[in-house]
Amino acid sequence: MYALMYCQNDLSTECLLTHITRIKALITMNTLMGCQTALLTECLITHMTTIRALTRMYALMCCQISLMFECLITHIAHISEFTTMYALMFPETAIIIECLITRITYIRALTSMYAVMCYQIDLLTECLITHITPITVPTRMYALMCPETAIIIECLTTYITCIRALTSMYAVMCCQTALITECFLTHITRIRALSTMYALMCYKISLFTKCLITQFT
Repeated sequence: MYALMYCQNDLSTECLLTHITRIKALITMNTLMGCQTALLTECLITHMTTIRALTRMYALMCCQISLMFECLITHIAHISEFTTMYALMFPETAIIIECLITRITYIRALTSMYAVMCYQIDLLTECLITHITPITVPTRMYALMCPETAIIIECLTTYITCIRALTSMYAVMCCQTALITECFLTHITRIRALSTMYALMCYKISLFTKCLITQFT
């Protein structure tokens, strides 16, 4: 009977030891579970913060896209205004070309008139040389020559003024054409910059969508 009692005591002590080891294992398992839950809460908090950051980033991207569309609309309006301005400039250039053609015709008429006047002056000089001896004829000829010389001087002054007006008009036309070409080049550069910027924005949007898909997956 004592042997049985010793065996029962040994079994009870073994059971107690196993129970204590199980309790220690449960305590360690609970501590590990607490650490895992803390890590999971931290991961959840970080995931929520990333989701909030992504939502804010998408809101900012939407604002940027709306601003870019507004800039595009304004640039299209500027381009339409420049096209209308070019359409208005074409009739003006046609009128200026017509004025230039008329000026050239005036210059040709003046040159022909100058040739006729030179021939008349030559004839008058010959007449003057041949009729030096009479007195009445040279006085009449001088009286006739004075209006003609005045007319010749007036024609010369008008010709000089026409040449000056043409030079000033050519200078103004050169300035206008230079300004038009500069405006056209600046708009072409703006359109190229907008196209590159839209390509970069599309690439960024595709990258953000890929990041979002990876975050949700």
